[in-house]
Amino acid sequence: MKYLQRLGKSLMLPVACLPVAAILMGIGYWIDPTGWGSNNIAAAFLLKAGSAIIDNMAILFAIGVAVGMSDDGDGAAAAAAQALEDLDDGGLACAVRPQEGDDGAG
Repeated sequence: MKYLQRLGKSLMLPVACLPVAAILMGIGYWIDPTGWGSNNIAAAFLLKAGSAIIDNMAILFAIGVAVGMSDDGDGAAAAAAQALEDLDDGGLACAVRPQEGDDGAG
């Protein structure tokens, strides 16, 4: 039971970010309901800010669960979660694969 309580606590961070994204996007669409931010710079900023939170929700869940489930709750677990998320997306592929035209001869 204690494990499920820790898991529920660790999921609070990403779930708490969802209303923030909804409020930002809602205000953006309220300012510019037909142009999707093309007619007003403030609406465009709010829409992009809200969608940035939504687009990075996987990273927020990975970091939230890592920090919430760690014993000490420090940033080392968050850094490891970010590194694993980058590996999952192929973001660190350039570190393990040589570039085109590179024969590895230094």
